[in-house]
Amino acid sequence: AGPSRTMEENGRKLDANRGGGMIRMLAQVWFGLSFVITLVFVRVVCEAIHLIPGLDKRTKEMLSMQVMAYSMKVFLLFQIQIGVYYDCDKIKLECESIDATLARGQGVAIMINHTSKLDGFLAAAILPAHITARCKSFMAGNLFNAVLAGRIFTLIGHLPVHFKSDDYSKFTVDKEKQMKVVEEMEHFLKKGKILMYCPEGRINKNPEKLSPFRHGSFKIVHELNLQIWLLAVWNSHKVWPYGAAMGGFPTDLKISLNPLTPEKNNEKESKIEENNGEDAIPGVSKEKPHVKLSQKSFVKMEGIIERLRSGDPNLRDALLGWRVVAGFQIFAALTYLRYGGHALSMAVTFYPPAVLTLRELFSKQLRNRHVSNSSEIDTEEKKNTYGVDFWLSYWLIFTFIVVVESIVSMRDLVRSLMSTAHPDIQMFANVKSYSTNFGLDSWI
Repeated sequence: AGPSRTMEENGRKLDANRGGGMIRMLAQVWFGLSFVITLVFVRVVCEAIHLIPGLDKRTKEMLSMQVMAYSMKVFLLFQIQIGVYYDCDKIKLECESIDATLARGQGVAIMINHTSKLDGFLAAAILPAHITARCKSFMAGNLFNAVLAGRIFTLIGHLPVHFKSDDYSKFTVDKEKQMKVVEEMEHFLKKGKILMYCPEGRINKNPEKLSPFRHGSFKIVHELNLQIWLLAVWNSHKVWPYGAAMGGFPTDLKISLNPLTPEKNNEKESKIEENNGEDAIPGVSKEKPHVKLSQKSFVKMEGIIERLRSGDPNLRDALLGWRVVAGFQIFAALTYLRYGGHALSMAVTFYPPAVLTLRELFSKQLRNRHVSNSSEIDTEEKKNTYGVDFWLSYWLIFTFIVVVESIVSMRDLVRSLMSTAHPDIQMFANVKSYSTNFGLDSWI
């Protein structure tokens, strides 16, 4: 009776969330249509990649993963009802740290909190494609049977977890089947690759509270000494609620990428360190370091999610600028189809540099704030973050040039429109006569 009552309550909450009216319904339809089209495209391209002769299996999987990553980036870009907030500069620095770790031949584990079906796809959209291409993930075996997406998971190289039961609440693994899968993953990670997975093991029905991490998943992380990064996502459950057939509801996603550092980050983690895990959880001892690692990761992830929930001042809508530019490019294309090349020249050349100039101004401000608040960045890294001045100068000069070009284009456009206008309008709006009267022949 307990689980059924919980499901009924979740259903009522879901119905309440859906009561936002026509906008929410249209957002869900747009999301669902875009998602299916994206998956079909990924499936077709990945199948084609795996038919290319002369490529080894791993190369095909990496190429397929890159197709998946770029497709998800485009998909998320056009979900204008979903804001995507994160500290761009911090994620860039962390991704550079991940690259440096992989360059040393050391493996990496990226762990994601799991509150909706969107989480894995969202990670592919947020992280750089060259990092995503070096990832493999453990996934429940039954997900590989999913319509459309199941085959994609195989093509991009993810590996199944063979549970003994299909019961959602049980995590007992078929050790005989799983042994071969673990050996394949170990061989992959020893080459300096990335394990990306959700340590909670399943979608969290209560996203307000982080579910316990599955200690067993940390054995391979500890044994191979993988460096851990935690990718925390807040509000994913509002975009695609648990129990909903399709997501897409308007909300703002908040995302943060942080390393699991050896420092004691708070009182809970300090207690785990001091007691070597013995007092934190009953049964934890020195003989089980992977459990201690699991507990530290849980505490760290809990703190990150709490910061996202309470509000991080460094977060900003990372896709807003790109969406504005993409929207204006579409507008420019339509302008070209209607009014011709002069209008296209004016629109395409003037608007994007102006937007990028503003983006660089805000980026510089955020970089400076991040550097001043960070004691972990060395002098050379601080020096490098001010390189934004070069790009700012570049875009200011470029903007000045295209403003001049746009004025010329506007003159030609006005003349073109006037030449097709009614004679009475031409008499009162002749650009040449106005310029002559005001002595502007040389400028016009």
